[in-house]
Amino acid sequence: MKLSEKDAELFFMLYQPLLLYTNKKLKVTRRIKSIADIRKASLDPETGAVRDALYKHTEVIDEFISENPWDFSDEELHIVEDWKNFVASDYFLLYSYKKEHALFIDLSPPTKVYGVLALHKPFKTLFGSNLPIMLRAVLLPFKGKIVYDGITVKYPFTFGPGMLEMFDVAYSEAEEKYGIITKLPFIEKEA
Repeated sequence: MKLSEKDAELFFMLYQPLLLYTNKKLKVTRRIKSIADIRKASLDPETGAVRDALYKHTEVIDEFISENPWDFSDEELHIVEDWKNFVASDYFLLYSYKKEHALFIDLSPPTKVYGVLALHKPFKTLFGSNLPIMLRAVLLPFKGKIVYDGITVKYPFTFGPGMLEMFDVAYSEAEEKYGIITKLPFIEKEA
């Protein structure tokens, strides 16, 4: 339910420089000046602000690829380019853990279910087993799979039986309509 260590390292090797580049281009915060600052502040709201700025200004991805300041290979740059196919939501529901991935339900209309892999640590280690939980997160394509970017906001909500039933219905309807989405970009099949 998570990437291999090698793939997780590759993800961060590409993503952290992109965030640093974004901060330098968009001047989001003065506190982040190096990759080490990004690593230290991965759960810091300022890192989240840099991430949010990146997805509001996806042209930064094109500039990063064009300049290639870290001399990434063509294959690595293609991975970065794919991140323009992100899915961001303030209303992801981490619904359940399956053997192959965690199920994230995007409750923003139209509701969809994504099969998401964790990075270094399994989601159960990060978020526990008391599901569902509401998250703000960004999902990214990565080597034919979907990952999250490692930066989340967990909302302090608890859900009663009525809400849990509503989530079960939302899951069933979304899975029936779209299936469990395991690749981005998602292309809806013609009926």
